[in-house]
Amino acid sequence: MNEKNKKLSWKDILIIIASLILLAVLISVIFLARKSANQKAEALYNASTSKTTSGNGVSVETNSLCLNEANEAGWIEYYNSGSKAADISGYVLYLNGTAIKTYEDGTSVKPKDHFVTEIGQNPGARNENIIALYDKDGKEKLTLTVPSLNNGNSYGRTKDAGYEQSYMSATKGEDNSKAEVVASNDLEFSVPGGFYDTAFNLSINVPKGCTVYYTTDGKAPTEKSQKYEDKIEIKNRSGSDYKYVLDSFEYPISSNGYLPKSVDMGTVVRAIAVDSAGKIVAEKSESYFIGLGNNSGYQDLPVINIVTDGDGLFDYFKGMYVAGRSSEDNVASGGDGTTAANYYNKWNRSAEIEFYEPEKGRTYKGTANLSMIVDNTITLRQKSLMGVLSSEVNDGSALKKFVNQKNNSVAIEAYGSDNTYKIRELAFNKLIANESVGSVDMMPCVLFINGEYWGGYVLKAAEDENYISKHYGINGQHVLFSNANKRAVDYMDFVKFVETNDMKNEENYAKVEERMDVDNFIDFLCINLYLSHGSFNRELGTAWRTEDASGSGYADGKWRWIINDLSNTTLNDAQGNLTTYSIDTYLTPGFANDRFIQSLFMNEKFRDRLQARMTHFATDVFLPEKVEKQLNATADLMEKLTVKTENRFYGNMQEKDYENMIDNIVYFFEKRGRFILGYTSEIVANGGNEAVAKGLVSGNSVSADAAQN
Repeated sequence: MNEKNKKLSWKDILIIIASLILLAVLISVIFLARKSANQKAEALYNASTSKTTSGNGVSVETNSLCLNEANEAGWIEYYNSGSKAADISGYVLYLNGTAIKTYEDGTSVKPKDHFVTEIGQNPGARNENIIALYDKDGKEKLTLTVPSLNNGNSYGRTKDAGYEQSYMSATKGEDNSKAEVVASNDLEFSVPGGFYDTAFNLSINVPKGCTVYYTTDGKAPTEKSQKYEDKIEIKNRSGSDYKYVLDSFEYPISSNGYLPKSVDMGTVVRAIAVDSAGKIVAEKSESYFIGLGNNSGYQDLPVINIVTDGDGLFDYFKGMYVAGRSSEDNVASGGDGTTAANYYNKWNRSAEIEFYEPEKGRTYKGTANLSMIVDNTITLRQKSLMGVLSSEVNDGSALKKFVNQKNNSVAIEAYGSDNTYKIRELAFNKLIANESVGSVDMMPCVLFINGEYWGGYVLKAAEDENYISKHYGINGQHVLFSNANKRAVDYMDFVKFVETNDMKNEENYAKVEERMDVDNFIDFLCINLYLSHGSFNRELGTAWRTEDASGSGYADGKWRWIINDLSNTTLNDAQGNLTTYSIDTYLTPGFANDRFIQSLFMNEKFRDRLQARMTHFATDVFLPEKVEKQLNATADLMEKLTVKTENRFYGNMQEKDYENMIDNIVYFFEKRGRFILGYTSEIVANGGNEAVAKGLVSGNSVSADAAQN
C-alpha cells in the first residue's frame, strides 16, 4: 500500500487527541501564570501608588489635586483629576515661604474641574518661585516651582495634571492642552526633574545650529557621549545593576564581602549643546525617580540628590570618599593605613545638589562645592558631606533652615555614634524641647548620589543668630558664641574666672550667677548625666549670650547652653560600655576631669539645685512611659528608613532588631533613675573633686578620700 494513502489507526488518533489536550492544558497554565503575575504586579503597583507624585515637586492624593498653572496676572490654578471633590478647607497657600491665602471651610475643587485662586501678586516675580499648599495640620501637600513670569504668560502643565511643563499662553480655568507653548531656543527638558509614578519619554529641546549629547548615569557628557536624536525612555532603574556601591566599599578583587541584592536608583540625565564650531554653549541636568515616591523607606522624609562626577568621589586615585591611594601609600611607607586616606585630604569636588520636600516636591537645585566632613563616621561606608551652595535657597524651601548663613553651606551628616539605629538624638531632642537648655534642630533625610540610593542622613541647623532668633525671640542683637572664632574671648574669660576662684565663696558664686544662667547649665549637665553620655565633653556643647547685657529674659547677657550630640547614650555600645543604666557618669572623664564643672560642684547652692533638677528629669521628663511614647513616634518615621539603610550597606538588620533596640532603651529608663539619683546625692553630700577644681591634678589621679571636700 502507498505510504501516503495509509489510514490512521484508532491508537494514532487517541495519541493525537491526548497530545492536543496536553498542549491546551499547557497553554492554559502559561496564560493563567502570566495573568496571575500581572495581577500581582498591578496590585503591588497600586499599593505603592496610593498617592500620585509628579515632578517639579507635586505629590497629591490618587487621581486628585495638582497645581496646574500660574500666571503673571496674579492667579494660580488647581486641577482635580479625580472622581471625587478635593476638600481644601483650612488649607494654606504659600508663595516663597509667605502665607498668602487660607481657604475657608467648605472650599473644594470639583472632580475633573479647574479651580482658580486670585493671589493679587505675580507668582513669578523672582527668578525662581515656590508655590506650596499645606493642609490644616501644617503638612505640605502640593508644590510647584515657577520660573520668572512676564509678558502675560503662564507656566504650568502643558496637559492638565500631566508631567510636561513649560511657559505657555494663559488658559485660566480651561484645559491646558488648549494653550500655545512658548517656543524656546534654549537647551530644555520637556519634564522637570522629580518623583514620578510611571515611566515616560523625555524630549530635549535642541538649540538652533547645535547638537546635543547626553548621559544617563551622572557622568559629564562629551562629544563622545550619546547623541540626542529621539526621545529618551525614563523608567525605574532599581535593581542589581548599580555602579557606585562596589566602588565605595573598596573590596579587594578576591573578596566575598557583602553587596546588596538590589538598590533603588533614579536616572540622572546630563546634556550639553555643542555648536558648529565645537563649543559647548549650554549644559543642563535633571534627575528622575520613577515609582519611588511612595516607598515606605521614604515616607514623610525629604530627599537630597547629589549629582557629580563619580570618579571624583570613588576613584582609587582621585576619589575623596574612599581611602584610596593615600591609605595604601601610607602602608607602603611603613604606616598602618589608618592615619592617611583620600578622605582626609581636604579635597573639593564640584556638584549639583537637589532638595525634595517630604512630599517629594523639589524646592532647590543648584551647584555646590562638595567636601568631606571628618567626623566619627569618616571611616564608615556612610560618610558625612558638606556642600557650599552657589545660590541662595528660597524661603519656601525646608532646606533654608539648615543652611549656615555665614558661608551658605549645608552639612549632610551620618548619625554619628548612633548611625546604626538613627533614633536617639531625634527622640531625646523632642523629650527635652520644653527645658531651658537648647538642642540642635534636626531633619532626617534620604540621600542619593547620582540617583543611586545612599541611605538615611540628617540635616542639622547651624547654631547661629538665626537659631537664637527662632528659639528665643531675640532679633537685631549681636550674639556671642563660645565656639566663634575658635573661642570667644569673653567666654574664655568667664571660664577662667570659675576655674581660678573658690566657688565655695558666695561672693564669687554670686558673680557666676550674674554671668551665667545657672539652671540652664545644670539642665545641660543633668541631661547628659541622666542619659549616660559616654563621650560627654563640655566643649562639644555651644554656649551663647547676647552681647548687650541690659535686656531682660534671654536678652540679659548671661551664658546659656545648647546640647549638640546625644547619640552616644542609653546603652549605645559604639564607644564601649560607658552608657549603661547603672554607670556613675559623674566619674567619666568629661565630668571628672573638667575643672570648670568640678569648681561649680564645690558650691553647696549649686549642688542643691543640681539635685532638684535631676529629680525633675527622673520624675517627669524621662519617665519610661513618656520615653516609650516618643520613641515609638520617632520609630514611625525612622524604622523603615533605618532598616533599609542598614541593609543597603551591611545587610544584617530586620525590623524586629529595631524594635528590640527600642525595648532596650525603654528598659534603660526604667532602671536609670534610681542609680543617677543616688550618684547625685553623693555629689551633693561630698562636693566636687577639690584637687581638680584647684587645677592640681586630673580627677582620675586622685584618691577618693583625698578628693573629698
